[in-house]
Amino acid sequence: AVVLTGSIVVVDSLIRALVFVSFASSSDRLEDFAESSYAQAMHVTTALIGVLYVLSIVAALGHRAIGTLKDAAERDPLTGLLNRRGFDMRLERIEKESALRGSVVIGDIDHFKQVNDRFGHEAGDRVIQVFGDTLRQSLPADAICSRFGGEEFVIFLPGKGLAEAGVLAQA
Repeated sequence: AVVLTGSIVVVDSLIRALVFVSFASSSDRLEDFAESSYAQAMHVTTALIGVLYVLSIVAALGHRAIGTLKDAAERDPLTGLLNRRGFDMRLERIEKESALRGSVVIGDIDHFKQVNDRFGHEAGDRVIQVFGDTLRQSLPADAICSRFGGEEFVIFLPGKGLAEAGVLAQA
């Protein structure tokens, strides 16, 4: 929208320059032009284009901000994986588009509390980050992986049966 509006401004400016040059040969003609309804229409058009330009910039910024906020609301900040809300919303979208077929794998990191207690929360956060990266890299591209909280992870494997999901979960 911003590019389109900017293009309209450029074209409008070029047309005005051509009209102005054609009337600039005599001061009487220039004065007649300045008082003409065409000149007034050009002023109104310029004002409208200016308003349209500002509105398109505001809309583009709003769209970007909404996308950023939506992503923040649906993603876990530590791992970059979907959070519970993002996971639920993604499955709802899939269910609306087609039948929801696949397997769900639920898991956690064994003995995670001991890692936090012994090495501290920073080390625990790093373990969660590495685990999230490992999931992202080792699962099929269409897998929907999420961190539900703490050290709990939930994965939806579209189109995978119980046997395939079991193999992936043990890998």
